Amino acid sequence: MAEAGVFEPSERIELIDGEVLEMAPQSSQHVTAIRVAEKALSAAFGGYFDMRAQGPLAIDERSEPKPNIAVVSGSPL
Repeated sequence: MAEAGVFEPSERIELIDGEVLEMAPQSSQHVTAIRVAEKALSAAFGGYFDMRAQGPLAIDERSEPKPNIAVVSGSPL
């Protein structure tokens, strides 16, 4: 939809159960907390899982949230 011009690429939105929802703005403290949690989870889970911070996570055709952190199996490579 962003490519079609419905939304600006810079808009903070996510798709949840077929509904486009606006995301709250991030503060510096929020980003710091995410980075600290990402490092702790990475140390806890080792190389068997990938820590995905602030990225879209395609769950199904109707939902693609952008969680603060997602722990997913496998490697990004």
